[in-house]
Amino acid sequence: MREIPLDSAHIEGRAYFPLPLVPMEQFMLWDDSPAFPKRFRVVTEFRGEVDVAKLDEAIAKSILRHPLLLAQIDLSSVPPAWVLPEHPRIRWVWGEEAWQVCPAALTRQATDSGNLRIWGGAKDGKAHLTFEVHHAACDGLGLRQFVGDILRYYDFLHHAPSQTSHTTPTLTRLEPERLRHRGVFKRPGPDGNSRPTSLWEKLTQAYDFHCRGPVPLSGTTGKPSASRPPQPHHYLRQQLDPEATQRLLLAWEKYGDASSTVNDRAIARLLDVMAEWNLRAGRAPLTQRLRVMMPVDLRNHADGRLPAANRLGFGFLISDLASCRDPAGLGRSISAQTQAIRRLSLGLDFLEIFGFLAASPRLARWIVQRPRCMATAVLTNLGDVSRRHRKVLIDQSAPLRIGNLELESVVGFPPLRPKTHLGVGLCRSARGLTVGLVADAQHFTEEDCQELLGRFLIV
Repeated sequence: MREIPLDSAHIEGRAYFPLPLVPMEQFMLWDDSPAFPKRFRVVTEFRGEVDVAKLDEAIAKSILRHPLLLAQIDLSSVPPAWVLPEHPRIRWVWGEEAWQVCPAALTRQATDSGNLRIWGGAKDGKAHLTFEVHHAACDGLGLRQFVGDILRYYDFLHHAPSQTSHTTPTLTRLEPERLRHRGVFKRPGPDGNSRPTSLWEKLTQAYDFHCRGPVPLSGTTGKPSASRPPQPHHYLRQQLDPEATQRLLLAWEKYGDASSTVNDRAIARLLDVMAEWNLRAGRAPLTQRLRVMMPVDLRNHADGRLPAANRLGFGFLISDLASCRDPAGLGRSISAQTQAIRRLSLGLDFLEIFGFLAASPRLARWIVQRPRCMATAVLTNLGDVSRRHRKVLIDQSAPLRIGNLELESVVGFPPLRPKTHLGVGLCRSARGLTVGLVADAQHFTEEDCQELLGRFLIV
C-alpha cells in the first residue's frame, strides 16, 4: 500500500466546502448498497515500465484539481453535504496483477472511505492502472478528465529536466467555483432541433417508465452457491485491434441507416443480444420489453472548466423482443429515440422529476431503494481518448505515448443496480476499440459473461 500525504491548503476550491449534495448525487448515495456498490470503474493498460515514483507525484498533483474525489459525505447535515478531510491523503496499491478484483472492500460508502480507489500492477511488459470512484462524486467523463490529468502530469515529469521539476504542465484552467452550480442545468431554448418537453409528454414518460417497466435479463438456473465469487460483480474486457474494430463497425451497420451513430448501433446490438438470450431461456413472450439505460452528458461549454463531478442524467432506449428480429428497424427505432433524448432534453427531465421528489427525502429514498427493474442493462461510451488527449501530450505519435509508456487501452465499467444485471462500456483509442462487460455475480457465471461478451462482439 502506497500512501501520499497532501497539503490541504493547496486543494483547489477548498473554500467552497461544505457543498450540499444535489439531487443526482443524493440518488447515487441512496442507491448504494454492498451488493450493488455505486462505483464507476475505468481500467487503463500500458506497454512499458511504469515509474511508480513519478506516478505518485502525478496522482498527487492531479487530485488537488478535483476536490470532490477527496471529499466525504456528512450525513448529519440536511441535505447531506460534501466535506473535505482535515488531513487528506491518498492510499493506493501497486503490485496487484488482477484488475478485476478491487484490493479494498466495496461495502463502504463515501461517508467513511472517500470517493477514490486506485490500484495497479505490471506483468510481461504490460501494466494496468485501475481507477474507481463513487458515482455520487463523479461520472465517467469526470473520471476520464482526472485520469487525463494524471497522464499529462506523468508525461511532463518524464520529459522535464530535474531543475524544472517544480513547474507544471499546461493544463486546462479549472474553475472550482463552478462546483457550487453543478446541480444547475439550463434547458436549451426551442429551435429547429430542440425544445422542452410538454407537461403531457412528461406525464406520458412517467407512466411509461413506472407502469410499463422492462424485464431483467434471464440468469443462470440451478447455479450452485459454491460458485458465487467473493466480489459482487464479474468484470471482463476485450480489446479489438484497428482491423477487428473496423470489421465490427461494418457488421453493426445493419442496425439502422446513415443517421445512426456508433453508439446507437451498439445499443441496438446489445438489445438484439439480450432478446436472443431471453428467448433462449424459453420464458420470453415476444411482447416482453427490454430497456437500456444510457448516461446522458448534461455538460455545456462552460463545464469544460468544471473539476471532476457528476453532470449526467439518464436516457432510456426501449424495444420488445419481436422488434429485435428486424435489425434495420431496431436500429432506426433506437436512432429516433436517442435523437428525441437530445431534442427534448429527456435526460434533464429525469433530474427535474427526481429533484422534486428529493424535497421529501424519505419518500425519495424509499422510491430509489424499491426492488424494481429500472433497466435491463446499461451502456456507457467514453468516446475516443486518443482524439481528446493527443494534442496536449508532448509525444504526439501513434500509438499514443505518455512519457515512457504506450497507451494500449482504456475502458469504463458502469455500476449496476438491483435487477439490472448487465453493464457494457466502450472506449476507442489508437489501438482500436475496447469493450468491457460487468455482470451481477449472483445472477451469472463467468462462463455466461464470456458468452454474452462474445455474442455482443460477433461479426
